[in-house]
Amino acid sequence: MKTRMTTFGELAPADFDRWRELADNAIEPNAFLDPRFLAPGDRATDDVKSNPVLLVEETGTLHALMPFDVLGRSIRGLRVRAVTPGISFLKHLTPRYFPLVSTARTVEALEALLHGMSRLHLPDYVDFEGFVGEGPLADSLASASAAAGAPLVERGSLDYAFVRRTDEVVPAGNAIAAAPARIAVDHLGSSSRKKFRQYFRGMEQAGDSPILFTDRGDDPHAVEEFLDLQAAGWKGDPAKGGGAFRINGYDRWFVEAAAAFRGDGRLSVFTLTSDDKTVYMQVAIRSGNGMFAAQDAYDEQLAKFRPGNLGRLAVIAHSMTDTRASFFDPNMHPQYVDSTQLYPHRRRYVSYLLTHHGAIAKAVVGSIPLLRRARDRIKPQ
Repeated sequence: MKTRMTTFGELAPADFDRWRELADNAIEPNAFLDPRFLAPGDRATDDVKSNPVLLVEETGTLHALMPFDVLGRSIRGLRVRAVTPGISFLKHLTPRYFPLVSTARTVEALEALLHGMSRLHLPDYVDFEGFVGEGPLADSLASASAAAGAPLVERGSLDYAFVRRTDEVVPAGNAIAAAPARIAVDHLGSSSRKKFRQYFRGMEQAGDSPILFTDRGDDPHAVEEFLDLQAAGWKGDPAKGGGAFRINGYDRWFVEAAAAFRGDGRLSVFTLTSDDKTVYMQVAIRSGNGMFAAQDAYDEQLAKFRPGNLGRLAVIAHSMTDTRASFFDPNMHPQYVDSTQLYPHRRRYVSYLLTHHGAIAKAVVGSIPLLRRARDRIKPQ
């Protein structure tokens, strides 16, 4: 395997085909590195087109893909430059930065990625932000770093909201016809269950009609309606720190990215309506066997009924019973404590620091007081 460095804008059509195949079959799916999401090509934003990316290849097969930036970091008081997959375009969209790596020969692909960084004269340090903290990709990184002689330490971690499927995966598509909504509350404490059921009944009574839930992923107008709803709330007000796509100029990209997922039957636009009025919308995308929330918005005129939380509870109730995904990632930072508490499960994401080259760099990383040495994660054979 060899590692090649290029930019998204320089990728050939054949590269996109291999990239999509990798995204569909990665050992850990990451919808935010899916070519349908980043939407390179004519519709891509300029910062995506110019962003460097590492490709690990062998005989026409793409084994790993990692976009990256080079940023300054402070390590034990030492200012250094480090490679990070947390590229600027993704920073305001998701904390999921871990690379796409194939299921076959995962350790070899990651080892080739580390050796490639050295051969391409990239900075000695790598800051793997937003890396999965458990599972086969995390274990493979630990094994690859050991094989490459690259010291690896875990500097910190956060537990994020998550939904693991507990029933059988439904083989049908993800379209859901309008039906009376239900909210998932059985996993919550008794006071929370009571509270959200009261909000739900209050909203029904205010609208004098049942609350309906539907997946409008097949509707090409749904994303435009979502963008309008997002811009109508505080996210549409820059004075309040709002970052609605219609305000920051990402609306065209988002419409085209959603269309790419829709074309492959991998887009959901979960919608709650009451009395023919849209209460809540969430755009979710499916990559590999996972579903990931991209963005959500709600009618702020109904804020007293907590429509955002009701919408998220409705998605929990429906997303794992009516789609082909085996997990749902709300893509939500744990700083949003109240919203995080709505979800039944957690998944740990980690900041890994490693160095792939240089005796001084290896000595610096090796001297860091550790929360836990990542190499201890390697499972005995």
